[in-house]
Amino acid sequence: MFAKLKHSLDIQQYTEKELLISFGETVDDKFQGIEYRKVVSKHAFDIFNTIPAEYRGLFDISLMKINRAIPAHTDSEITCAINFYVKTSNCMTMFYSLKNNNPNKIQIENQTNGYIFNEEDLIWNHDCFIAEPGEAWVLDVTKPHSVMPIDPGSPERIAITLATRTFTFDEVCAILASTGSL
Repeated sequence: MFAKLKHSLDIQQYTEKELLISFGETVDDKFQGIEYRKVVSKHAFDIFNTIPAEYRGLFDISLMKINRAIPAHTDSEITCAINFYVKTSNCMTMFYSLKNNNPNKIQIENQTNGYIFNEEDLIWNHDCFIAEPGEAWVLDVTKPHSVMPIDPGSPERIAITLATRTFTFDEVCAILASTGSL
Protein backbone atom coordinates (compact mmCIF):
# COMPACT_ATOMS: atom_id res chain seq x y z
CA MET A 1 0.00 0.00 0.00
CA PHE A 2 2.92 2.35 0.67
CA ALA A 3 6.69 2.33 0.89
CA LYS A 4 9.32 4.87 1.87
CA LEU A 5 12.03 5.74 -0.62
CA LYS A 6 15.61 5.37 0.60
CA HIS A 7 16.73 8.87 -0.28
CA SER A 8 15.56 12.16 1.16
CA LEU A 9 15.16 15.34 -0.85
CA ASP A 10 15.02 18.65 0.98
CA ILE A 11 12.82 20.75 -1.30
CA GLN A 12 13.28 24.37 -0.32
CA GLN A 13 12.37 26.17 -3.51
CA TYR A 14 9.41 25.76 -5.80
CA THR A 15 6.92 28.01 -7.51
CA GLU A 16 3.30 27.04 -7.58
CA LYS A 17 1.49 27.80 -10.79
CA GLU A 18 -2.08 27.50 -12.03
CA LEU A 19 -4.59 25.12 -10.53
CA LEU A 20 -4.92 21.76 -12.27
CA ILE A 21 -7.73 20.25 -10.16
CA SER A 22 -9.15 20.43 -6.65
CA PHE A 23 -11.20 18.17 -4.42
CA GLY A 24 -13.03 19.75 -1.51
CA GLU A 25 -15.36 22.59 -0.66
CA THR A 26 -15.38 26.33 -0.03
CA VAL A 27 -16.16 27.30 3.55
CA ASP A 28 -16.35 30.99 4.55
CA ASP A 29 -14.81 31.97 1.19
CA LYS A 30 -11.80 29.69 1.75
CA PHE A 31 -11.17 26.46 -0.13
CA GLN A 32 -10.71 23.41 2.11
CA GLY A 33 -9.43 20.13 0.69
CA ILE A 34 -6.76 19.05 -1.77
CA GLU A 35 -5.41 21.15 -4.62
CA TYR A 36 -3.08 20.02 -7.38
CA ARG A 37 -1.17 22.78 -9.14
CA LYS A 38 1.44 23.01 -11.82
CA VAL A 39 4.83 23.45 -10.22
CA VAL A 40 8.28 24.67 -11.18
CA SER A 41 11.18 23.54 -9.01
CA LYS A 42 14.93 23.34 -9.32
CA HIS A 43 14.47 19.90 -7.73
CA ALA A 44 12.42 18.52 -10.66
CA PHE A 45 15.53 16.85 -12.13
CA ASP A 46 16.26 15.05 -8.84
CA ILE A 47 12.61 14.05 -8.46
CA PHE A 48 12.40 12.58 -11.97
CA ASN A 49 15.77 10.84 -11.47
CA THR A 50 14.06 8.39 -9.12
CA ILE A 51 12.46 6.89 -12.27
CA PRO A 52 14.36 5.46 -15.25
CA ALA A 53 14.31 7.80 -18.28
CA GLU A 54 12.14 5.48 -20.39
CA TYR A 55 9.24 5.76 -17.89
CA ARG A 56 9.36 9.50 -17.08
CA GLY A 57 6.83 10.46 -19.77
CA LEU A 58 4.27 8.25 -18.02
CA PHE A 59 4.37 10.31 -14.81
CA ASP A 60 2.96 13.80 -14.24
CA ILE A 61 4.50 16.22 -11.75
CA SER A 62 2.36 18.56 -9.66
CA LEU A 63 2.23 20.36 -6.34
CA MET A 64 -0.24 18.83 -3.87
CA LYS A 65 -1.58 21.11 -1.15
CA ILE A 66 -3.84 19.85 1.65
CA ASN A 67 -5.32 22.16 4.29
CA ARG A 68 -7.74 19.94 6.19
CA ALA A 69 -8.30 16.37 7.36
CA ILE A 70 -9.03 14.23 4.32
CA PRO A 71 -11.53 11.38 4.76
CA ALA A 72 -10.93 7.86 3.46
CA HIS A 73 -10.97 7.97 -0.32
CA THR A 74 -9.47 6.60 -3.50
CA ASP A 75 -7.89 8.96 -6.01
CA SER A 76 -9.42 9.76 -9.37
CA GLU A 77 -7.62 8.96 -12.62
CA ILE A 78 -4.28 7.91 -11.07
CA THR A 79 -3.14 4.51 -9.88
CA CYS A 80 0.02 5.35 -7.97
CA ALA A 81 1.70 8.46 -6.56
CA ILE A 82 5.17 9.23 -5.32
CA ASN A 83 4.98 12.11 -2.83
CA PHE A 84 8.08 14.17 -2.07
CA TYR A 85 7.05 15.93 1.14
CA VAL A 86 7.83 19.62 1.64
CA LYS A 87 5.61 20.30 4.68
CA THR A 88 3.79 17.64 6.67
CA SER A 89 2.16 19.23 9.76
CA ASN A 90 2.36 15.97 11.73
CA CYS A 91 -0.37 14.21 9.74
CA MET A 92 -0.93 10.46 9.52
CA THR A 93 -1.71 8.77 6.20
CA MET A 94 -3.87 5.74 6.98
CA PHE A 95 -4.82 2.88 4.64
CA TYR A 96 -7.94 0.73 4.91
CA SER A 97 -9.47 -2.42 3.54
CA LEU A 98 -13.16 -2.81 2.75
CA LYS A 99 -15.46 -4.76 5.09
CA ASN A 100 -17.61 -5.83 2.15
CA ASN A 101 -17.79 -5.61 -1.64
CA ASN A 102 -20.58 -3.04 -1.60
CA PRO A 103 -19.43 -0.16 0.63
CA ASN A 104 -21.30 3.11 1.03
CA LYS A 105 -19.43 5.67 -1.03
CA ILE A 106 -19.97 9.07 -2.57
CA GLN A 107 -18.27 11.26 -5.12
CA ILE A 108 -17.62 14.95 -4.82
CA GLU A 109 -17.04 17.46 -7.59
CA ASN A 110 -14.16 16.49 -9.88
CA GLN A 111 -14.06 12.86 -8.75
CA THR A 112 -14.34 10.43 -11.64
CA ASN A 113 -13.34 6.89 -10.70
CA GLY A 114 -12.38 7.84 -7.12
CA TYR A 115 -14.71 7.76 -4.12
CA ILE A 116 -15.07 8.90 -0.52
CA PHE A 117 -15.95 6.00 1.78
CA ASN A 118 -18.09 5.70 4.87
CA GLU A 119 -15.72 4.79 7.74
CA GLU A 120 -18.20 2.18 9.00
CA ASP A 121 -17.49 0.16 5.83
CA LEU A 122 -13.71 0.18 6.33
CA ILE A 123 -11.20 -1.74 8.40
CA TRP A 124 -8.06 0.04 9.55
CA ASN A 125 -5.35 -2.57 10.02
CA HIS A 126 -2.86 -0.05 11.44
CA ASP A 127 -1.34 0.45 7.98
CA CYS A 128 -0.14 4.02 8.27
CA PHE A 129 2.80 6.37 8.16
CA ILE A 130 3.69 9.86 9.30
CA ALA A 131 5.77 11.59 6.66
CA GLU A 132 8.50 14.05 7.55
CA PRO A 133 9.66 16.93 5.35
CA GLY A 134 12.26 15.69 2.89
CA GLU A 135 10.92 12.13 2.82
CA ALA A 136 9.44 10.51 -0.27
CA TRP A 137 6.76 7.84 -0.15
CA VAL A 138 5.10 5.78 -2.89
CA LEU A 139 1.36 5.18 -2.37
CA ASP A 140 -1.22 2.85 -3.87
CA VAL A 141 -3.95 5.47 -4.29
CA THR A 142 -6.43 2.88 -5.61
CA LYS A 143 -6.76 1.69 -1.98
CA PRO A 144 -8.87 3.68 0.49
CA HIS A 145 -6.65 6.07 2.43
CA SER A 146 -7.06 9.17 4.58
CA VAL A 147 -4.89 12.01 5.87
CA MET A 148 -5.53 12.91 9.50
CA PRO A 149 -3.78 15.55 11.62
CA ILE A 150 -2.37 14.26 14.89
CA ASP A 151 -2.30 17.72 16.45
CA PRO A 152 -5.38 19.93 16.68
CA GLY A 153 -5.74 22.75 14.22
CA SER A 154 -5.83 23.11 10.48
CA PRO A 155 -3.07 21.06 8.89
CA GLU A 156 -1.07 22.24 5.94
CA ARG A 157 0.54 19.47 3.94
CA ILE A 158 2.57 20.13 0.82
CA ALA A 159 4.26 17.65 -1.49
CA ILE A 160 5.57 17.55 -5.00
CA THR A 161 3.92 14.52 -6.55
CA LEU A 162 4.78 12.22 -9.40
CA ALA A 163 1.55 10.48 -10.40
CA THR A 164 0.92 7.77 -12.97
CA ARG A 165 -2.20 6.50 -14.68
CA THR A 166 -0.26 3.67 -16.31
CA PHE A 167 1.49 1.64 -13.62
CA THR A 168 0.19 -0.16 -10.56
CA PHE A 169 1.75 0.32 -7.14
CA ASP A 170 3.66 -2.97 -7.49
CA GLU A 171 4.98 -1.94 -10.90
CA VAL A 172 6.10 1.46 -9.61
CA CYS A 173 7.84 -0.23 -6.68
CA ALA A 174 9.69 -2.51 -9.12
CA ILE A 175 10.70 0.53 -11.19
CA LEU A 176 11.93 2.36 -8.07
CA ALA A 177 13.82 -0.74 -6.92
CA SER A 178 15.62 -0.85 -10.29
CA THR A 179 17.05 2.63 -9.61
CA GLY A 180 17.98 1.80 -6.00
CA SER A 181 15.31 4.18 -4.68
CA LEU A 182 13.46 1.43 -2.77
